[in-house]
Amino acid sequence: MNSEFAGKNGRYGFINRNGITVIPPQFEAVGDFTEGLAMVMIKEKYGFVDKAGNLVIPAIYDEVGFFSEGLVNVRIGTDHKAKWGFIDKNGVKVINHQFDKAGRFENGIAPVEIGQRWGYIDKSGQYVINPQFELAEKFVDGLAKVKLNKYWGYINSEGQVIVKPNYDKCWNFSGGLAPVQIDKKWGFVDMSGKVVINFKYDWAWGFAEGLASVQLDGKHGYINSKGETVIYPQFDDAGDFSGGLAQVYIGKWRTGKCGYIDKQGKLVINPQYYLASQFAEGLALVRLDYKWMFINSEGVVQFEVNNDVVWNFSDGMAKIMNY
Repeated sequence: MNSEFAGKNGRYGFINRNGITVIPPQFEAVGDFTEGLAMVMIKEKYGFVDKAGNLVIPAIYDEVGFFSEGLVNVRIGTDHKAKWGFIDKNGVKVINHQFDKAGRFENGIAPVEIGQRWGYIDKSGQYVINPQFELAEKFVDGLAKVKLNKYWGYINSEGQVIVKPNYDKCWNFSGGLAPVQIDKKWGFVDMSGKVVINFKYDWAWGFAEGLASVQLDGKHGYINSKGETVIYPQFDDAGDFSGGLAQVYIGKWRTGKCGYIDKQGKLVINPQYYLASQFAEGLALVRLDYKWMFINSEGVVQFEVNNDVVWNFSDGMAKIMNY
């Protein structure tokens, strides 16, 4: 279940980019729109709606993922006999329910688990990389994270190990580099496995628009792909850059404020919000004086939202929830 978007006491729907409720809150849970469809929960079962709110795939599944490349992973069953398969946008079964777990397709390949080992299949359901990993994730920039003998590394689409599984934790590649952790310190490797930024950070995240957020001595700042500090660690929290801006948090949780900086570290939207999201599709979700609203990159309010909880836009639609 996509529990991030589910709540026993709430009802979920969607607004469009004008702030108009186009699908009234009525579902027990919802997921982001991807490829024109969104997951919804009805009577503890999952199906999919289109942007008009029409139920185009019946709510008959016990768990579902998100559409990617025209297919979505779906599970039938709730006990040890439960299995995952894949359906298309018409709800037609494309790959039989045979896997213990399954992820989404990227570049024609999806991770699946069977017998406590992960491998990868193509869209015909045939293995292109045999099950052999303890964990495996989707391909990003041609490489995928895999766990082997309790450590993480990266493979290519042919199953060849490109970055040896030597790391305690890691994130996906972005901009040709990936954050990896060893002995509780984070650094970065390139796509050949070479360490290009030494292990000195308490935390590190992937590159976005040429900069990566890092944490050092409890403060967040940003570095470039050469490992040079571009924005000195000074914030109590910080997000990824999107549209040239990143949300930053100044002060302790619940008493501090969120604002936005540019790539030089200049505050361009003053810290004033209780909560602030990354910009998505040109808008950012913020909360001010107990009100949800969307702002543009200049900090101008585009519209307020009167629902109890709101999420960021995806595919032109934003999730809303009322208690």
